[in-house]
Amino acid sequence: VIDRTDVAGDDERRRTRVSVGQEWLHGRFGTDYLRWRLFWQNSETRQDTFEAVDTFIAGRTTELERERLFRFEQDLVGLEINALNDVEIFGVDNEIAYGIEYEAAGTAQIRDGIQRDLLTGETTNRVAPDVYPVRDFPLSTSESLGTYVQDRISLGPVTLIPGLRWDRFELRPENDAVFAADNPGIDPAGLVDDQVSPKFGVLWDVASNWQVYGQYAEGFRAPPVNDVNVGFTNFQFGYTALPNPDLRSERSRGYELGLRFTGGRATAELAAFTTRYDDFIEPLQVVGFDPLQQLLIFQSVNVEEVEISGLEFQGRMTPAFLPAGMSLNLSGAYARGENLETGAPINSVAPLNGVLGLEYANPEGRWGGRFLARAAAGVDNLDESEGALLQPAGYVVYDLIGYWRISDKLRLSGGVFNLTDHAYTAYLDVQGAPADITNPERFERPGRNVSLAIDWIF
Repeated sequence: VIDRTDVAGDDERRRTRVSVGQEWLHGRFGTDYLRWRLFWQNSETRQDTFEAVDTFIAGRTTELERERLFRFEQDLVGLEINALNDVEIFGVDNEIAYGIEYEAAGTAQIRDGIQRDLLTGETTNRVAPDVYPVRDFPLSTSESLGTYVQDRISLGPVTLIPGLRWDRFELRPENDAVFAADNPGIDPAGLVDDQVSPKFGVLWDVASNWQVYGQYAEGFRAPPVNDVNVGFTNFQFGYTALPNPDLRSERSRGYELGLRFTGGRATAELAAFTTRYDDFIEPLQVVGFDPLQQLLIFQSVNVEEVEISGLEFQGRMTPAFLPAGMSLNLSGAYARGENLETGAPINSVAPLNGVLGLEYANPEGRWGGRFLARAAAGVDNLDESEGALLQPAGYVVYDLIGYWRISDKLRLSGGVFNLTDHAYTAYLDVQGAPADITNPERFERPGRNVSLAIDWIF
């Protein structure tokens, strides 16, 4: 038996964004500040794979060519209106901010492919394990609407910040012929949900350079589109992803305490937080095994009670020994999550990560650049009660980014990312994947790559 397979692929990501807006720094229509912005965005991810297979078994030769296409596209349109009024109430200064945010998205995903037998000339859309075309989740339209009001009450060195926000989310899937043929018996589920979320914060200027702050805030997050209605089975690799029409929105209650320092040559901020979630959304978790079809079953699920706590730090320094315009920047984040029902860790929490950067901006602000080192630790504390999980190693990668302000209205920016062409995998890209998954290299982030952008303000 002789079997040779050659695989080639091409990935393409494209995003087009157009926005228009106005800003009145001194207000309009009875406000002291007013801004509006209307935007549209189209983003597309496309992956083309070509596979050539030659086999020689018991004197019989087979020569096949397979072409596969994966495409994900989303159209997004939105409107934001933000306003502010300065009001004195009983001799106390109040800065009242309010606004509305609306966003509508149309999301589509499809996989297609063909197989050609070079000896017989036969062409088929059956390319194991799929019969193309297929959709892994239905065509979906989602709408989100949010409105808020927040007051900033100044009491000498202490500032109180109460706020209130209302969010509404609606998901409308379409069971088109492609999704229905690939997912028989699955009726895509819609979703409508809303919540009112209060917030209260305190700022205390304890000294000229130091500020302590604290905050209590409630939150709301609707399930992602593809978590509710995903439908995907891979018999070749032995797993299936099932929809969860009963997936509920995630709600949270969080506390944060922080310390800020602002000096002539340095700024720094350290924050500690803890947040308790009801119906925490865990994407595509292993929920069982189908003994008849020999398939591992994945599904997005709600965890009734979860607590996530952590620390965040960010700082900036301009030491005297560095040339004018040059600064050092450091940021880092650490978090741990726990399922309060079982005591098990939450696998969707990112490991310890940070960024160290050396930045330069010329005095006229015309050009500048940054050299960044991005790092993340490996994971060592996972809930593997349903089986061993893929645990990518930690990594350090380097980026070089620059910009040139050609004129007041035209700016050119670009960068070379992953300068050392390091092969690495970000943990959240493979979170929940079994340890024995076939070809884990396909989850690796790009090697050395280049980006270029032109911003035109008109």
